[in-house]
Amino acid sequence: MKPNKDTVSCNGGKCKMGRFRCKLVGASILLLVGLSIAAWFFLHNSDKKPTIPEEDTFSQAVILFNENKLDDAQTAFERVLSHGKNSDLPLSRMYIATLLEKKNDISNAITKFLEIAHDNSIPPVIRYVANIRAAWLSVDTAPHDDIIKMLQKLSDPSNPMYYSAQEIIGLSALKSGDIKKAKGIFEAIKKDPKAPSGVADRSQMILSNITSTYNM
Repeated sequence: MKPNKDTVSCNGGKCKMGRFRCKLVGASILLLVGLSIAAWFFLHNSDKKPTIPEEDTFSQAVILFNENKLDDAQTAFERVLSHGKNSDLPLSRMYIATLLEKKNDISNAITKFLEIAHDNSIPPVIRYVANIRAAWLSVDTAPHDDIIKMLQKLSDPSNPMYYSAQEIIGLSALKSGDIKKAKGIFEAIKKDPKAPSGVADRSQMILSNITSTYNM
């Protein structure tokens, strides 16, 4: 049985994610945009303040981002940041980090996401998403121990990003060649009734790939 190309191919203790990575990155970006928009509406509806120029600029920047006009969008988001403190700042920072990712400036994108993740003035849900994004982008190159440290704040099962963090740690273990540890992580996710269906389904696919490759 050949490994499923949509999951993770392993050979000689080394693993490649193939099209599986594309699915995960796409899903994570959609999650980022969805959470950002939801947080934006929450912040503005709860403030009940008249629209101000900075908010118009933010809305225009989001439109430019959705139209894939990345340079123009980045300029607009940076303009929002230059205006000073308001509810759009954290989301503008998230979008700038995502723009860098889409431009394949991965190193700077990771730096930006981690800065957001470590900024306690930012709402937790945005920090958590930034933390996950930084870890996803680091999983191919960072040592396994560094990935674990990066996701330490998401290690509590009550955290909404716990299962995504565990999934990344499992993939990092695969990349490092620790197949036994990875298998244990993905089995735990699969058996956990609280695990989101998407994470559980991906865990099952990876477990099937591990079984077919290593007869485990």
